[in-house]
Amino acid sequence: MLNWIPVALFIFYVVLFHSRRRKDGVAALSGPSYISWVHGNLANLVFSQRYGDYEFDWQKKYGRAYRVRGCVGENRLMVADPVGLKSIFQNPDVFIPVPMQRTGSWILGGPHSIFYVFEHDHKRIRNVFNTAFTPSRLRALVPSMQTVSRKVAEYWESLCSESTGAQAVGVVDIYKTLQQLTLETVGECIMGYQFNGIGNDDHPVARNLFNILTLTAYKSRDDLVVSRIVSLLPEVALQYLLLNSSNEASRALFRFKNIMAPFSNELVANKIKNQELGLESSDLLSIVVSENQKLHPPAKLIDPEIASQVAAILIAGQDTTGNTLAWAFYELARHPQWQDKIREEIVESRSRVGELTYAELEAMPCLNAYLKEILRFYPGVPYDERIAATDTVLPLSKPVRDVDGQEVSEIVVLKGQMILCGLASYNRNEEIWGDDADTFDPSRWLKDGSATKMKSAGLGPYANLSTFFGGSHACIGWRFSLLEMQVIIAELLLKFRFDLVEGVEIRPIVRNTLLPATMKDDHPQVPLKLTLIE
Repeated sequence: MLNWIPVALFIFYVVLFHSRRRKDGVAALSGPSYISWVHGNLANLVFSQRYGDYEFDWQKKYGRAYRVRGCVGENRLMVADPVGLKSIFQNPDVFIPVPMQRTGSWILGGPHSIFYVFEHDHKRIRNVFNTAFTPSRLRALVPSMQTVSRKVAEYWESLCSESTGAQAVGVVDIYKTLQQLTLETVGECIMGYQFNGIGNDDHPVARNLFNILTLTAYKSRDDLVVSRIVSLLPEVALQYLLLNSSNEASRALFRFKNIMAPFSNELVANKIKNQELGLESSDLLSIVVSENQKLHPPAKLIDPEIASQVAAILIAGQDTTGNTLAWAFYELARHPQWQDKIREEIVESRSRVGELTYAELEAMPCLNAYLKEILRFYPGVPYDERIAATDTVLPLSKPVRDVDGQEVSEIVVLKGQMILCGLASYNRNEEIWGDDADTFDPSRWLKDGSATKMKSAGLGPYANLSTFFGGSHACIGWRFSLLEMQVIIAELLLKFRFDLVEGVEIRPIVRNTLLPATMKDDHPQVPLKLTLIE
């Protein structure tokens, strides 16, 4: 086992030397005060009882960009300014993922993971996979999504029957099932593979995937200090430390990698074999393989480059979409008037066309207004950590004030500067979304609503939101995720009415992604009362 004491002492010296030899690029900015020099006020951001308790107030007080005290005297830059975020997203070689993120991607997907490679290879991978995530390709997936959603409806109906002795009503923790549902949907629609995991975690991939992001998240204030320390290490040193670590998160990462590597390789090999045999399939991975076969080097991907993306697709496709759906059904229970509106919209459409199609789902104003507000209010990733790879200047759309009260319209960012991209803060900015930005109100997205009149910041790919990031690294599967949520909500609202459980309050916490938890503990859960609609 690695002896951390001399390593920690050495790194602590490096931290002190590093902080003294260079002037902090954001030290002059205003920002919240802190109590602990060791933990700064980063702990307030990450471990607040309800995510946003501090962050949203800080934005109102200090503006769209401000200083946050990190650990051991570090200054971090929080950015929620649309022009600043756009500059970060559009310059991924300047503002790169922090070492811990990159190393985690290296472990899970290997050196070819789209979350690990830099711009040239990232562009090659993205160009090939983009061919599968077009609206025309997605249209064909609606029936498969509906079939999987109906399996969940049957499962929930059985749970209600077990708990009450009648097929009428029951209290169900919908969180875990929604994670299983999104995994099953990704498996069937993107990979052409059935995990058969509704109501169980029997499949080894499903069992080891569930909440892997939660396992690798910050769990204590000491984790924040470790993150600060490792940010100063060369990437190869961090890889070595993780390879020799025995903590729970490292074991979970390597366990998942050891399962995913043969699974992904076999999956892609079968797709290639089917392609050679002339067997066609509508799953998106088969389309990727088919389109890739038409290319020539260097544009053409080698087989390991395709296989390395399977883990990334599973993690991104299951966790964040599952969390967003959990928030969607929770808010439907909190706002029964919106639940009724959307259900009526679905019933009316079904009465006209029968099975809902891609076009019908896209044409539902209430359903889509509601989804936009869920994505605004509950972004899957509330903040993203970046580090400056070189000295640069970050422009702002609106000046902020420094500690001397002087206006600052651009920020000098030095190499090594840690940056927090405030995705949730941007989505709650009153100057962008109005005085009611902290109010959950889907009507802002309906015709003549406030959100339909706002000027686009050109930030993300959808609805002027930061939720799917932006630039060349915007979420490649954002259209798939939207369609998946449209289908799932439409199918399950036809079968159930969702109501709150008396005495149970759900709050948002951050564990890499934005999770729903009760006030009693940090375990992700959303218990709701489900009533079967005959």
